[in-house]
Amino acid sequence: MGNRKSLAAALKAQADCTRPDRDPGGDWHRASLLYQRCADEYEAAGDVSNSADALAEAAMALVPKGGSSPDWNGAEALFARAEPLFVRTGDDKRLSMCLLARATMIVRLGQDSSRLDEARPLFQRARELGARLHDDKLTSAVDAMLRKLGAD
Repeated sequence: MGNRKSLAAALKAQADCTRPDRDPGGDWHRASLLYQRCADEYEAAGDVSNSADALAEAAMALVPKGGSSPDWNGAEALFARAEPLFVRTGDDKRLSMCLLARATMIVRLGQDSSRLDEARPLFQRARELGARLHDDKLTSAVDAMLRKLGAD
């Protein structure tokens, strides 16, 4: 297990260094793939918390601020994979952020009503967690998205 954790840490460091916001010659897609490999190694070593974090990093690398051609589908799938891991960690703050991000990716994918119906409960669960955590910033962000969807 120690070797897997060491490999995971090395992959995370490599992914961090591959991000274009840290290296002008970097590549977001490559960073995402490295974060995904990192997550797999952490999970194999039984480190659920770091695995979930690495999956969230991988997802965000697919939809970077100011980046071209975001991969909303890929990011949503990675957040979906991270969600049960965040549940297992018991960290409601990180779970709520994951739910909000996943629901946002679904909304970004388009106006397919079946997908929007899938996003609403994710937003609502994120809002419940945010309220329980007294996180006004999170609940405000979720409320704004729910208003956009017409689901006050």
